[in-house]
Amino acid sequence: MPQIRPWSRAERFIFYGVIGFWAEVCFTATWDAVENGNRKLIGVTSMYVFFVYGIAISVLEILYKLMKHRVPLLIRALIYMVFCFTWEFSFGMFLKRWDACPWDYASYFTYHFMGAITAEYIPVWYLATIFCEKVVIKCMLQARWEVDSDQFKKRN
Repeated sequence: MPQIRPWSRAERFIFYGVIGFWAEVCFTATWDAVENGNRKLIGVTSMYVFFVYGIAISVLEILYKLMKHRVPLLIRALIYMVFCFTWEFSFGMFLKRWDACPWDYASYFTYHFMGAITAEYIPVWYLATIFCEKVVIKCMLQARWEVDSDQFKKRN
């Protein structure tokens, strides 16, 4: 008889990190196509991004659980966006100490702060956090593993 269990916090963290990594690659490929006309759709990112998104979306999940019945979506998205900017700035400044920060907005954007965050991304982050809540987090909180208990016992 199969047993069904939800994804653990660690499994969701890994999923969130992979989704963030994938989203970053897609975003940079699309940005390069729009900005430079590069139709090869080659996206790039850093391995640090896995941890940036894994941790950030895990925190967004906690915030979602705390606010979902009390705070309207558009206000939640504003709170999420402020958190994302704070997290991106903090992690970026931490990495800059060792010259390891993979992004530097100072060379591309006018309204950046210390190259670690930029106001030009406010609409992007706002919409991304709504998508993250409505699709990624909700799906992961509903996702289940089906484990066949007989096969599980035989392997162990």
